[in-house]
Amino acid sequence: MIYDIKVVQDALNRRGYFGANGKPLVVDGLRGRNTNHALVNFKLSVGLSSSLDLGPLTWALLIGDSRPLDDTLPKASEETPWYVLGLQMIGKHEVRDNRELSLWLKSDGRTIGDPSDIAWCGDYVETALRNTISDLIVPSNPYLAANWASWGQHVAPQRGCILSFWRGSPDSWKGHVGFYAGESKDNFYVLGGNQRNMVSIAPLSKSRLRKDGSRWPDARYGFVPSGRRVQMTGGTVSTNES
Repeated sequence: MIYDIKVVQDALNRRGYFGANGKPLVVDGLRGRNTNHALVNFKLSVGLSSSLDLGPLTWALLIGDSRPLDDTLPKASEETPWYVLGLQMIGKHEVRDNRELSLWLKSDGRTIGDPSDIAWCGDYVETALRNTISDLIVPSNPYLAANWASWGQHVAPQRGCILSFWRGSPDSWKGHVGFYAGESKDNFYVLGGNQRNMVSIAPLSKSRLRKDGSRWPDARYGFVPSGRRVQMTGGTVSTNES
């Protein structure tokens, strides 16, 4: 697959990943030392290896879709606004970027607390949704991941939907919640918070999805389910999000 290096360089600049010289990358389409430096730092920030490989998962995390530029990429209007907003925080770490992340989690008017001390995957989902849908009614306790499994309407897994997972056992209150970014045969790729202590896209086993745990805001808010499935590969499967 062929990836447009100019697009990669521009995306790295916009996310604040600069060259070994400390300066924004020159958007020239050349894979030099500075571009490689910025790319490796980005990959490490989202839990990938420090290799110089530029594959489908790196492209998906950096650009926001699993398809390379030689395929037809979706228009911005095809993405749900909460997914776009959540994607803007990718790579933000609960310790390294604590102030910025904490301010973002408070931006909808409420928060569970310091993300370095408290599990915040539900807070991440709530913040993205409440900041993009006016008058949104969320679960009574949106910080408990399991509560999202009965919120809104049930839909088939698709881009931008909310996915609620169990941890330990299917009937446990413990779990995780995030947004569908893509999938493989066995895993869902989840855009979420508190994944290796940061906002990232990580694969979670499809077997962990709660019963009817794929959700969408109900019809009163006017958002039609996207129906879009996205194929992704790679990454280390998450089993204990923290």
